[in-house]
Parts: sequence; structure tokens; C-alpha cells
Amino acid sequence: NLHYARATLALWELSENKTNARPLQARDALFSGILSQRAGWEMAAANLYATAAGKRLEKEDRYLGILWQELDHFQSLAHIERVIEKVNSTRVKEAAPTGNLANYVMAKRMLAVKKPRHPASVFWERIASTRTDLTDRLQLLEAIGGLQDPEKRTEKLSTLKNLEAQGHPSIQEEARIAAARVLLQDGANAEALDFYQRSTKNGKNRLELVAEQTFAEYRVGKHQESLGKSMGLQSPYFEYGYAPDVHLVELLNRKSICDFGGAESGVQRFQHRYQPEFLAMQALLARKPAPAQYYQELIGYHALEKPFRFQRFLLHQSAVMQNQKSLNEALLELSKLDLLGAKQKFIERPKGWEKFTQAMRAQWQKQAESMRLQSAEAALEELAYMVARLQLTFAQVELLALDAATMATKDFHKQSALNFPVRKIASNELEKDHFRWPFEEEVWEDELDFLKMKNPSKCARTLATTSSEEQP
Repeated sequence: NLHYARATLALWELSENKTNARPLQARDALFSGILSQRAGWEMAAANLYATAAGKRLEKEDRYLGILWQELDHFQSLAHIERVIEKVNSTRVKEAAPTGNLANYVMAKRMLAVKKPRHPASVFWERIASTRTDLTDRLQLLEAIGGLQDPEKRTEKLSTLKNLEAQGHPSIQEEARIAAARVLLQDGANAEALDFYQRSTKNGKNRLELVAEQTFAEYRVGKHQESLGKSMGLQSPYFEYGYAPDVHLVELLNRKSICDFGGAESGVQRFQHRYQPEFLAMQALLARKPAPAQYYQELIGYHALEKPFRFQRFLLHQSAVMQNQKSLNEALLELSKLDLLGAKQKFIERPKGWEKFTQAMRAQWQKQAESMRLQSAEAALEELAYMVARLQLTFAQVELLALDAATMATKDFHKQSALNFPVRKIASNELEKDHFRWPFEEEVWEDELDFLKMKNPSKCARTLATTSSEEQP
């Protein structure tokens, strides 16, 4: 009669009854989860499926097959993952249940470990041929994971290119970006730039991708384009964007076109922006906060009126964002369960419902604590890398500043030997450029990809060129 709450509660009570045989407890938890899922309570359903798996539901092929099929209707992969981690992979291999999402998560689980119990292909091959979004994503994950092996790098890069050209639309962009990064690391700068230019940039990835494209443009000698983007990425539009290497690319470009004064200003701007960041990160690491306590501090960064750049960056780590999304959705669902039948009288509130909701809340609380811990650990691990990387960037900037100063002296002597009035030429070049950029004005996001610095090379001309130009 569609009384989901009453039926769910009755089956859950059976699954918790110690006088009930353990295999029957697993079965009743499974059926209680199915009804919760029908009612739209996905978090509660995941709790009950996880309970069933913990009671060794997979021992019976028919119940394992039902579980695999029901997981196909979940919206959140995070819930599927916490159910799958409790299921014995060997039993799944033997029983071969059908279910695309469950087999996808199991294959992904095998890819995530160095020495898996079973090859990912065992579960991968059971995904329906119509679900190319899942099979192509597994292929993408496998390719990215194999890039660390020098012997497989060429093969995996070829896989990424194929996925970028012919893969499922949902993963083509990710494959394009991954291929661009590999090509840039391997020195195929022109090809990498082509991939970056064809990538889709949005509010979530624009700073990161444009910064990488800026470096690719520097590598191929497009200093005007590279310099323009590196300055655009320093505008107030990215006030809280963490991208210290953008300053490094700016200095490399200015050194290449002998803009030594601009390079000096760039060094000062970098130090002004990232010295406080570096000291704050060092102080945080020195405290050695326990992950369990650091989570509240991490989430609190969102409410800060003037946060550090690194604080916003840590909040946007994929592990932190995905876990927080699951936590927020679960809280909303728990609230719905608590209010069932309280305000809407036409929905029946079974007797003893509070006991069920308390059990669901307690079971989710354990999962929530684990997710908070994962978020904090991921953020602290990233923070340690950021400190080490920023320390290296400071050293590189210092070396570039010294190199630019040395080149400026050499350029001055060269110009003097050619009877060039150095200061006058610099003044004339500035008047000729007429380049002004009032950063306090509005900068349109979609214009950042096309910025170009009108800053021609100021390097001293050769003697042959100068002699021919000075002839009457």
C-alpha cells in the first residue's frame, strides 16, 4: 500500500533482531534498504545496504545480484563506494552479478591500489556496452595512473589522445587536459598549446588552465600572449586565486624581452603577495594540527572575510568538495526523516520511527567522521606540498631577479657600445607602447584567454642591424 516508512521500519527491526538468523538479518537489511531507496532516502538506503554487506550478504548469489541491480539506481557514487568497500571482491568475481555502477566502482577500487586482489578488467568487462561513459572513464583513470611508468608513458598518452578525440562527451574534456599536461611535461610545447587552446575553461578551472596555457605559450616563444595572460591572472578578478607560478612565468617572459624594469616590479609584486602566504602556511604546519581538529578550521575558511589564498585553495580540493557535498546532502535527508509525518499529516509516522532515525543518524555519524578525517588529511598533505613548492618558487624568483639584473648590465654596455642613449630609448619605447592597465576596473572572465601584452622586445639590437639603420 506504499507505506514505505512502516515497511522499512518493520524490516529494519527484523535485521537488528538477534534472534533472527544472521543470513536473514542480511536479507532483511537489504529489503529495508530497497524500500528506503523507493521512498527517496538514498543515504538511509546506503546505510542499510552497508549493514547487509557487513552481515555477509554476498554469501547468497541471489541477494548479491539484487544489491548490484539496486545500486544502479543511486545518484551518488560516494554512497555506492561505501557499500562496495564492505563486499568481498572474490565473491563478486565468482558470482558475477550484473549492475553497471556497482561493477564500475569495483573496477575503480581495483585500479586505486598498487597490488589489487583481482584485475580491474574482471569487473570492467561486465559493464554494459551502452555505458561508454563508465568504460571510457575507467580507461581514462587507467591511462592517468600508468603515466608514471616510463615504459608505458607513450602508450598511455596515445590512449588519452584517443579519448579526447573519440571518447564519451563527458570525459573528452578531462582527457584533453590530461594530454595537454603530459605533452607540456614532455616538451611537446606546440602540441600541448593546441590542446590547451581547445580546452573549455570555466569558473572552476579557468585560473589553473590559463596559467598552464600561459607557460606553454612562453615555451613556444609567444611572449606577448603569455605575458598578457600572466598579468590578467594577477588582476583583482583572481584576488583569492592561488597561483604563484604565474608570477614566475611573467618574469621569464620579461627576461626574454629584456624588460628588466618590469621584471623587478614583478619580483616585488610576487614577494608582496606570497611572502605572507608562505609564512602563514609554515606557521600552520609548525602547529602540527591533528586532522580531526583541523577539519573545523578548514571548513571555517569559507566564512572568512579576507582569507589567505591558500585557504581558499585548500577548500577547493576535490576530496574536500566531494566529501562536503555528501555531508550536506545527508544532513538534509536526516532532517526529512526526523520531520516525517510531523507537519504533513497525510504521511503516516510509524510508532517507533524515532528509534530508526536515531540509528540512521548514528550510523551516518561514523561515516561522516571518516569523511571529515579524509578531507582534513587531504588538505594537510596538499599544504605540505604547497609549502615545499612555494619555497622552491621563491628560490627560482630570486635567481631570475639576479639573472635579469646581470642581463640588464650586459644590455646597457652593449647599447652603450653601439652609441645608444639607453634611458632615452627606454623612455621612447614606453611612449610608443602607450600600454596602461587600470586593474581596479572590471575584467571580463571570458576575455582572459585572449589578453596580449603590447610590450615589444627591448633587447639591444645587433651591430649589423644598427649600422644599416644608421646609414644616411
